[in-house]
Amino acid sequence: LTEQVGVAKGTFYHYFKSKEDLLSQWVIYEMNPIIERHYMIVDDKEMDAITKLSIILKNERDWTFDHLDLMLAILKVMYDAGNIRLRTEMARQSAILSQPILEKVIIQGVNEGSFNTQYPKEVSQKLPRLFDLYTEDIARVILNQHQGKEIQYEEVQRIVDVWQEVIERVLGAASRSIKFIDNELLKQMINQVKQKSTAIDSYNKKTSLQTI
Repeated sequence: LTEQVGVAKGTFYHYFKSKEDLLSQWVIYEMNPIIERHYMIVDDKEMDAITKLSIILKNERDWTFDHLDLMLAILKVMYDAGNIRLRTEMARQSAILSQPILEKVIIQGVNEGSFNTQYPKEVSQKLPRLFDLYTEDIARVILNQHQGKEIQYEEVQRIVDVWQEVIERVLGAASRSIKFIDNELLKQMINQVKQKSTAIDSYNKKTSLQTI
C-alpha cells in the first residue's frame, strides 16, 4: 500500500496505527456526508418517524448502488477470513455515527405510537449491529457469485424479508411499515452485481494468464 501511494511506512504509521485504523477513518470520511443528510432528515418537524427511517435506509441504499464497484472490492476484503478485526472496527465506527440518529428517530416513533419499546436508547445501540448482520447476509450471497454460485433474486428477497421482520419486531413497528427496498431496485442491483462480478472475474483470469 505504501509503495503504491508513494509514502514511507514511517509516514503511514505516523497518521494511522494500522490498516484497520486507515479503513475505519475511511468509513468516517465516506459516511460523513450521509450522516449530515440523516441529521437534516431527523430534524425535519413535518416528517413522521417511519418515513424518516425509510428515507435513511434509502439514502444508504442509493450510496451503495452509486458506489457498487467500490463496495464489491471492499466486501471481498472485509469478509476475508483473516479480516475479522477489520469488520469489527468498521462496525464499531458505523455504530458510533448512526446510534444518535437512530435514537432520535426511535424516540419520535415511540411518541407517535408507530414504535413500541421501553428502551429507545438501548435499541438504538443494538440496531446498527442488526443492520451489520443484515449486510453480512447480503454480502455472503454476493461473494458466492465469485465462487460460481449465481445470485438468485428469490434468495436475496428472502434475506431482505427476514431482516425487515426482525427489525420491525425489535422496534415494535407494524409489519411492512418500514420501506427496506423496492423490488425493482433490488432486481437492478442484483443484475448490476452479476455484470460487475463477471467483468471482475474475467479481468482476474486474463491477468493471471498473462503472468504465467
